Amino acid sequence: GEHVAQAATGAVEHVGQAAEAVGPGATEVVQAAVDATPALDALNKMNADNYFHYTPDMTAGFGIPGFLEIGTFLGFGALFVWFVFNQLSKASLIPENDPYLEETLNHHS
Repeated sequence: GEHVAQAATGAVEHVGQAAEAVGPGATEVVQAAVDATPALDALNKMNADNYFHYTPDMTAGFGIPGFLEIGTFLGFGALFVWFVFNQLSKASLIPENDPYLEETLNHHS
């Protein structure tokens, strides 16, 4: 509130004094910037209003997954299944030259 306004006024006066020390043309530049500040504030507020108006709310809660989410999940799942079965098809699942293979195959409990 009031403290911020006082600090801003002090900053503007300080910049104005520095501009006077630089030269006569700098004072007009600083004054133009100070005069344009309310317009820039209004522009920033308008941009923020447009942003919040057109940007969807991401904190509304759980949404139903769309085609992109479902398709991505199924694509990665299919890629994983293909990779696993491709690797399994390259090697025999029954060990060769295993001394306990016959005993294992005929095991009765």
